[in-house]
Amino acid sequence: MAAPFTVTLAAGESVSALDYPAGARPAAAGTTVVPETTLVLAHGAGAPQTHPFMTAFARGLSSRGIGVVTFNFLYKERGRRAPD
Repeated sequence: MAAPFTVTLAAGESVSALDYPAGARPAAAGTTVVPETTLVLAHGAGAPQTHPFMTAFARGLSSRGIGVVTFNFLYKERGRRAPD
């Protein structure tokens, strides 16, 4: 499950973000593999970070041992449709 957090930008503005922690990858019996990779995944111009494709992609990677962080660009946080 994704954990929400806030990223503070310049001039005191902020955007929402989601952390999809890496799941444990298979390892030799009795050991655990520590995740070493986190992908920062940005949405396209037409959809926010909560679009079903974005969330499915992030969950799929995290279930395979890759941490994922998504975020909304500022224009999406402001409710605008077009990028800056």
